[in-house]
Amino acid sequence: MKRHFLYAILSVLFPSVAIAGWQATVVDVVDGDTLIVMESESRRAEIIQLYGADCPEKEQAYGLKAKSYTLNLLYGESIEVMPIDSGGIVSCVVYVGDVCINEKLLRAGYAWYHGNDPRYMKWAGLQEKAKGEKKGLWSQEAPVPPWEFRNAEKSDSALEQAHTIEMPSGRHKSIRSRAVRGGRVYRMRTK
Repeated sequence: MKRHFLYAILSVLFPSVAIAGWQATVVDVVDGDTLIVMESESRRAEIIQLYGADCPEKEQAYGLKAKSYTLNLLYGESIEVMPIDSGGIVSCVVYVGDVCINEKLLRAGYAWYHGNDPRYMKWAGLQEKAKGEKKGLWSQEAPVPPWEFRNAEKSDSALEQAHTIEMPSGRHKSIRSRAVRGGRVYRMRTK
């Protein structure tokens, strides 16, 4: 296969980057870019994340559609996992036969390209094409990248904890406010 030849060449050119691939079966889809797989050889369950294709979170617009798309593509399928790195959750490129699933998500408009590996920089062009064709999440006027959504969620959580007021009765008073700073909306909620 062409892909195996390419990885053989890459492992010679970039020995510190190339990591051997492995076979697995997809047993669950957590969200659009996170899978639970059963490693074929060891029969061990692994959580893997698709490299460079960052899908919306489930709570975001198109998050459930991205999950459904990935579920329909991969559930029960035998895949080839090509790890990019193994820090924490394994970040990888996934293939079903000769089809790269990471690319498929970007082409369909269910993910942002979010990576820095020079081997996959062309994927930014797949995102731009989907954006130009208003596919998937790109049909929205101003989609929020998932990394910004996650950061806002963390900020909201911190603000919520910082602005809870204990009332004499032991009940918590809710305070809701919005602040706009630098064009971004910050929401403060308390219990």
